[in-house]
Amino acid sequence: MPKEETANRMGPDGAGKFPAVPFPRPDGGGVRPGAESKTRILVYDRSTGRLERDLDPSRIRETLADPNKLLWLDLENPGGEEYRLLESQFDFHPLLIGDCIHSQDYPKCDDMGSYIFLVLHSIYYYLEKEDEEALSIREFDIFAGTNYVVTIHAGHIKAVTNNRRLLEQSPKIMAEGAGRLLYHLIDAMVDNYIAIIPSLSERSEALEYAALAGNQPGLVNRILSLRRNVMTMRRVLLPQTELIYRFAHGKIASVQPEEIIYFRDIHDHLIRISNLVENLRDMVKSLLEVYHSSISNNLNNVMKILTIIATIMMPMTLISGIGGMNVLFPFDLRESMVGFWIFIGIMVASTSLLLYWFRKIKLL
Repeated sequence: MPKEETANRMGPDGAGKFPAVPFPRPDGGGVRPGAESKTRILVYDRSTGRLERDLDPSRIRETLADPNKLLWLDLENPGGEEYRLLESQFDFHPLLIGDCIHSQDYPKCDDMGSYIFLVLHSIYYYLEKEDEEALSIREFDIFAGTNYVVTIHAGHIKAVTNNRRLLEQSPKIMAEGAGRLLYHLIDAMVDNYIAIIPSLSERSEALEYAALAGNQPGLVNRILSLRRNVMTMRRVLLPQTELIYRFAHGKIASVQPEEIIYFRDIHDHLIRISNLVENLRDMVKSLLEVYHSSISNNLNNVMKILTIIATIMMPMTLISGIGGMNVLFPFDLRESMVGFWIFIGIMVASTSLLLYWFRKIKLL
């Protein structure tokens, strides 16, 4: 790692202190101008069955000391203050907090013994946007310990919103522990992947009909945009499937044995989605072949028509050329209207004969 990047992550004194304003992330997933930072804290007391909302952040460390309480801290569009909160109230490694500040292109899982750190990616597909802008990838960072879960993300994450609303209605889910809360968050994110597949399939079918109908303006760009979207989704899914495999087969020490079956369910879903994406990839590939075949067929039709016209004109050109020669014709045909109509008749006869022949061999 370059020294400058290390200094940025660790701070100028190397003590893990972060600047007041985080660095912008290359994917645009960091704090955008005008983006509002939101800190949401839910605490469930298993001894009383009560759910406490909007806990004072200064009480987080006190809450973590109580084994009967489960804390969920959600940071949306975090800034310098929120990152300093992670540093002051949790014992997270500074490099992992740095990974939250800087964009991560691939999923990862770091098992730190007392907690795990996850980098996942949520996918959104906007039907109302243009093809090249329809797919949106958002990083989703998670810290999960014995009695807490911390989620960090830029922008709205549907899995977070849905689970927060569910917990506010039925907080008993948090009574099952941090591992089950982590499962619900990842499962909701994966369910959102499944909802994208029908939209991509419908768009692929619409483009296939358009390709069969003939050349349309911008059709090839739309096919290539769909191909990029499918390849992007595939690039996100495959490493994430391998990551969840570690959870589903007990390779993460902090995952309890009774929780493994839940992560196996997520892994099965990811495998099924990956297979569907592979099928979509093949469909898009065949779309390009259909498009090129359609263009080739249209070109062949144009060339066939031009060839027929040129073939019909050849005998007419020959006859008119003979008639225009400066030589004597028998029976004074050049000097009479009879000769003119004889040449016209020969042209009509040759044209009719050629048209009949073309129709007979099914060129027309």
